[in-house]
Amino acid sequence: MKRSLLLFVCLAAITACDADPISPDETSDSGLLATFDVNGEQFRVWVTNRRTIGQLFSILDGLSAGIPNGAIRRGPGFENHNAPWNWHLDADDIRMAEVTTAVCDGRPSQVEAQLDDYLAVGRYCPWNARLVSFFDRR
Repeated sequence: MKRSLLLFVCLAAITACDADPISPDETSDSGLLATFDVNGEQFRVWVTNRRTIGQLFSILDGLSAGIPNGAIRRGPGFENHNAPWNWHLDADDIRMAEVTTAVCDGRPSQVEAQLDDYLAVGRYCPWNARLVSFFDRR
């Protein structure tokens, strides 16, 4: 029941955050590389948004939780950070959300297999994602 109710959550409402980017250029080498596990599959995100970087530190400290939610793009991203996947999340757009719509949920392999569908939705937000590690390059 809860999962079906989340389907109707307005995507605009869950992604609205105050952006505070380090750099508007996704190729900036100043940011944080975070690794998430989704049901035994991993994907990595390059994060340049200061608010999201702060949220990731809070998650590792056990102070908060969240679902990575970001605009999905073709290609493995900056320095191929999300290889072997042929997609990545926009470095400045990614946010940690409390709830998201089901249409952007899934495992990394599902995104790979249905990339055009996820690109049409515009976002990836895996509900079962768990932050495993991150590397700070600021």
